[in-house]
Amino acid sequence: AWSVRQLGRTADRIVVHSQIEVERLRGLIPVEKLRVVPHFVEARELPKSPQEAREKLGLGERKLVTLLGCVYGRKGHRYAVEAVPYMPDDALMVYAGGPIEGRTFVYDLARSKAEELGLGDRFRITGYLSEEEMGTWMAATHLAILPFTDLSASGSMSSWISSGKPMLVSDLPGTREYARRVPGALNFFGPAGEAWPLGSAISELLAKPLQDPDPGVQRLARELSMQKTVDRYLGVAREAVADL
Repeated sequence: AWSVRQLGRTADRIVVHSQIEVERLRGLIPVEKLRVVPHFVEARELPKSPQEAREKLGLGERKLVTLLGCVYGRKGHRYAVEAVPYMPDDALMVYAGGPIEGRTFVYDLARSKAEELGLGDRFRITGYLSEEEMGTWMAATHLAILPFTDLSASGSMSSWISSGKPMLVSDLPGTREYARRVPGALNFFGPAGEAWPLGSAISELLAKPLQDPDPGVQRLARELSMQKTVDRYLGVAREAVADL
């Protein structure tokens, strides 16, 4: 807190990624110095078409539901596995990633929960993925899930937006900030942290003909592109210089 206050005294402007972070810093830093620049979304070209990726992974006609990134608590890995029994029988939930070294509690918990529920081949954890392997799993995905229990900014969310895949996200203030930029781009479920609402929402979405790529997600990617992000940072810098 002392370091943050010192920064607030010396900096002309401070950039954060969301309004959530503004509220967290309220009382530590003068709010008039804070500016929100959302997390950028990189340009991404997936290595294979959806059908090619599904054939490579041997998925057949199964519907792939993917939670991307290192396996740990805030992303929802702790409870998403419990949503699998509420999903359609032909759906496969994949945790596309592995544990953080030295922090395997949630990874171990998910594996033991899958065994306890008897999920068999309806649930899988890939372990560490190379960039190309990650791209293949993303390309094969029918529905990206982001069952966060907390969010201010997210690299994995930006990765999914860049892919254009249909997305199901927790109904949180942070995810609503994304949705306000392009209404209708994201699908929501809630409350966060509970398996049944997640599984039910997955089932409802998979019963529909999902668009891939999703036009709303593609619009969101353009709104958060690297070029627009750079322009936003330049705007903050020009404002700070003008006040000197």
